[in-house]
Amino acid sequence: MKRKGLFIFLVLVLIGAAGLFYAYQNLGSIVQTILKDELPGLSFQDLDVGLTQVTASNIEYAPPGKKARLQTKNLSIQPSLFSLLSDTFEVNDITITEPVLDVRKPAKQGGLELPVPAPATSTPAKTGTKQNDNKTVKKAEQSSRNIHIGSARMINGRVNFIDESVAGKPAIIMLNQVNFAAKDVFIPSRAGSMPLELTFMVPAKRTGSVSLKGFADRVARSGEMGLKASNIFVPLLAPYYQGPEISLELSDGRFSADVQVKMTGGKYKITGFAELADLKIERGQFHGFSAKHLKEYFEQHPEPIKVDLALEGDLDEPGSMRRSVLRTIVQALVKYLGEGRLEGAKQKLKQGDVEGAKQELKDLKRELKNLFKR
Repeated sequence: MKRKGLFIFLVLVLIGAAGLFYAYQNLGSIVQTILKDELPGLSFQDLDVGLTQVTASNIEYAPPGKKARLQTKNLSIQPSLFSLLSDTFEVNDITITEPVLDVRKPAKQGGLELPVPAPATSTPAKTGTKQNDNKTVKKAEQSSRNIHIGSARMINGRVNFIDESVAGKPAIIMLNQVNFAAKDVFIPSRAGSMPLELTFMVPAKRTGSVSLKGFADRVARSGEMGLKASNIFVPLLAPYYQGPEISLELSDGRFSADVQVKMTGGKYKITGFAELADLKIERGQFHGFSAKHLKEYFEQHPEPIKVDLALEGDLDEPGSMRRSVLRTIVQALVKYLGEGRLEGAKQKLKQGDVEGAKQELKDLKRELKNLFKR
């Protein structure tokens, strides 16, 4: 009886070993099939299969129906052999080295268009009968493979960001030294916290930096993130602040910020501060303040302008976050400039220039009216 049990155990071990050997021998084709089935629009040149790692070269990914694109020379995947026979394909780590991404924000949509797969759906086709619809759903559920990525990393990437949601010409911003890390990524998305961290540089006359760290729940549309921006070249942001009341052209300036963002069910709260410094005005106007007045003010007040932020909004309202931040900064600038007008009026009164003081106050009244007409 003991010999029979031992024999059965050995047979099971051999079958398991044979299964693992088969999985390893065919790992490249298995991974290739899974990736191409789950990620239409993906192409790569070669797959190099190791015992615990698969590397691919010359990868391109363009999700169907999107202009977003990803290109990279090297992609490293560490799959779990034991998961190949299960419903969930487990990937311990994915590392993309020095990729180039085209990221777009469409004019008529709220979110970013990223080179990532769209959420899987099991919506049945309209066949006309409930029985056929149920079959379609079951077929979709059977053919859809879940993917769990323990760690996803991007190292030293470059991003071409095109924002078509701004007024006028699209904003085009290049980002480099982009590094991204996320844990517990599920495709399709599942409820739960996904830790993430992002850093990048913004090259221009001044080289700025941005870092973001926190967690997000894509299904619950919730999360908490800390964001820091330092030394961003302000003229690069012109498409975001120029409009009917602001036609400023700047030759220099730096923008910094340190904020906390909390989201719950698509509702967000922002707290922290933003700072503007070294603004060099060339021409244009700002809510009735002329370029000449702005130059005089910033020459007399070279210290940074700090703006406290305490905002709330809804992600379902496209552009609301950008508009709220911009409006808060604009109102703070007008306050600073208005105080400058009052200071100028006081100085003219001290000098006995009553008419000059009246003109300063008249100009201030007009400028404040322009602000609150918006």
